[in-house]
Amino acid sequence: TLVNGGTTTTSLCQSVVGVSEWQTDNSLLAYPNPFEQKVTIQNPNKSEIREVRIYNTIGQEVYSFESNNQIMNGNISLNLSRLDKGIFLCHIKTNQNWKIIKLVKE
Repeated sequence: TLVNGGTTTTSLCQSVVGVSEWQTDNSLLAYPNPFEQKVTIQNPNKSEIREVRIYNTIGQEVYSFESNNQIMNGNISLNLSRLDKGIFLCHIKTNQNWKIIKLVKE
C-alpha cells in the first residue's frame, strides 16, 4: 500500500515460479559417465527403446538414433566421439515415455 497526498494505492505483486519435476528413474542408466568416446545405455528392465536424442546445453540436437521399427530392448552403445567436451541431455523414448539422462563428455 502506498499513500501519496491523500491517495491510497494498493498493489499486489505475486510471483510464481514453475519448475518441472523429474522423477529419478533407474530403469535406464548411462555409463561410463563422464565419457570420452562411447556411452552405453543400460536397459535392465528391457524397456523398448524407440529413439535416442542428445542435446547440448543450448538445446541443439547433436545426435539422434531411431530404432526404425526394431524393438531395442537390450543395451545400446553410442559412439559420441564427434561431440565436443561438455554437458549433454540424453532423451530416450521408450514404449512407456521419455527418460532424460545427463551426460558429461571429458
